[in-house]
Amino acid sequence: MTDYEIPIELRRKYIERRWADLKKCHDALAINDFSFLINLGHQMKGNAATYGFEKLGIIAEQIEIFSKEKNKTELIILLEQYLKYMEQIKND
Repeated sequence: MTDYEIPIELRRKYIERRWADLKKCHDALAINDFSFLINLGHQMKGNAATYGFEKLGIIAEQIEIFSKEKNKTELIILLEQYLKYMEQIKND
């Protein structure tokens, strides 16, 4: 949680980037590019809360963990959670 308000336009741009990242995650998983998923999960984990998306940060942390384990089954589940969360915040 931040002590300041993130301007709405910056939050929108952040969300647009996360949509693009979701597609990149699916592409990376399809070719077993776990290093991409580790890096992206780590990055999102670090910045999601700053933009007010704590749940996305939790999902990102799990993506990082399961990517290190190369656990495709769990990653598929997490990417579905990622999609559902993105759809939920789109409608908020």
